[in-house]
Amino acid sequence: MWQIFVKYFFKHFKSQIILICLIAEVVIITLFIFGVKLEFIGENLVGIGVFSEKMRYDMSFIKTFIDTVTSILFMIFIFLYIVGGSEFPSNLMNDPLLGVILALGVTRRKIYISRFLGLYLAYILNALVFSLLIFLIIFFKGNFKVLNLAPLYIFLSFSLTFSVVELFISLIGILTKNSLVSSVFGILIYFFLLPLLFAHKDTNLLISIFYYIIPSAYAVKDEFMNLIYGGDFSLFDFVIPLFGSVVYFTIGMEIFNRKEI
Repeated sequence: MWQIFVKYFFKHFKSQIILICLIAEVVIITLFIFGVKLEFIGENLVGIGVFSEKMRYDMSFIKTFIDTVTSILFMIFIFLYIVGGSEFPSNLMNDPLLGVILALGVTRRKIYISRFLGLYLAYILNALVFSLLIFLIIFFKGNFKVLNLAPLYIFLSFSLTFSVVELFISLIGILTKNSLVSSVFGILIYFFLLPLLFAHKDTNLLISIFYYIIPSAYAVKDEFMNLIYGGDFSLFDFVIPLFGSVVYFTIGMEIFNRKEI
């Protein structure tokens, strides 16, 4: 099981999607280092200058700017992660070496879990390194006095979001054996269907039912940030999507365990 995990961890860590993410991250970090000025009082950000413009001390502008940039980057990277994550488990179903691995006595459940963890942790490691670099740049720009944990909170929120989406679309991959179908389905779910359900979940019974049937990555993300920043946190809305996505993952694993390859 360990050997399978290590093999697919490095395989995914060297994938084209991770390479695209790394290129984007280098560009973002370069722009952040040389194009953005930050001014702090204590540990509070009070001023920001973007691309040689004069410093802005309007807190509404600062909040809007940070929220907008964060949301755009969040959506770009979750899009790339969905596309990359759709390789699991469709590629597993079409792996010509699967019969050889099974002949060695490794159970299908162990193969399924090991390959999922290899993919998931490779992608999460990339996100973690990027978040740590942003954290360190803020620390540097704050004259080594500012420990702003926001990048790490966003990383945790992103990881939970990706977990919900990836666990859910793993079932689609098992049923279709097609990574393209899985990625399209995941993108449609996350960017179109979930926002619709999230916005109208309290207005219609049928929508509410679908909202809880399809694990809401939006709810997990929002409830986690409410928990961190002291908002109106709902344990039910936080746990149910996580539980549901694990259920779908388990269903996919059991189908794989019984399916003829």
